[in-house]
Amino acid sequence: MTITGNTNPAGHASASATRSAKLAFRGVGMRFRARGHELTALSPIDLEVAEGEFLSLVGPSGCGKSTLLMLAAGLQEPTEGEILLNGQPLSGPGPDRSVVFQQFALFPAKTVKGNVEFGLRMARLPRQEIGERVNEALDMVGLAGFAGSYPHELSGGMQQRVALARALVVRPDVLLMDEPLGALDAQTKVLIQEELSTLVRELELTVLMVTHSVEEAVYLSDRCVVLTARPGAIKEEFSLEAGRAWRSTGVDESMADPAFAELHRKIWHSVRAELGSLR
Repeated sequence: MTITGNTNPAGHASASATRSAKLAFRGVGMRFRARGHELTALSPIDLEVAEGEFLSLVGPSGCGKSTLLMLAAGLQEPTEGEILLNGQPLSGPGPDRSVVFQQFALFPAKTVKGNVEFGLRMARLPRQEIGERVNEALDMVGLAGFAGSYPHELSGGMQQRVALARALVVRPDVLLMDEPLGALDAQTKVLIQEELSTLVRELELTVLMVTHSVEEAVYLSDRCVVLTARPGAIKEEFSLEAGRAWRSTGVDESMADPAFAELHRKIWHSVRAELGSLR
């Protein structure tokens, strides 16, 4: 099994050589005004996420990972560059991109069904189609029997499954995830990592995920991009052969794989070097 770690400085696009780009960042930079000073959050970044690829962003806190994700979601606008989806410039949020947040962001007064169907109702889809899609999404995440429950009646793991179902039910071109498992306990996190891995492969989803967990990135991703400390820029990329052994195993078995451990070590050392620059 071949593990590669390729330095990719800002200004050089990257993507799978065999798949077309679904999401592309072209010279995307971001600056903010804070206390009368201009703060550069992201240096100009060129990055592509191939169709059907699972790409994770890792790096120190404050390096712009979540900012890059929010730009892809259309919730913020870059101060320079452009973002393309299916070759077309983005113009704000849209049903072609779904976001899963760390804190679930569920409507507390709505049932599980009400939360999952919300986006479909806003799109004014026929009632029968809404019902069919909601049932399908709840079945995919293992919540078929909880349509009438409210968020406060569910565990954290179940609430995150609701958030995932809500994201998937609109059938987005790209699934964006910002620390999606960060609020879960360790045991629940392992279970949902395994479920998410299976779901992503079965649905052939294109995913861009932000995470602080190198282990999570290695387990779930086809490619992992390390960002530098602020201002965020692409430092290195790490990719694996598509047929790596742990795709079909659980988290525990994967961590015991020497190739998994080696990739984890390389990525962590890359991130740790950036943490040292913040001292």
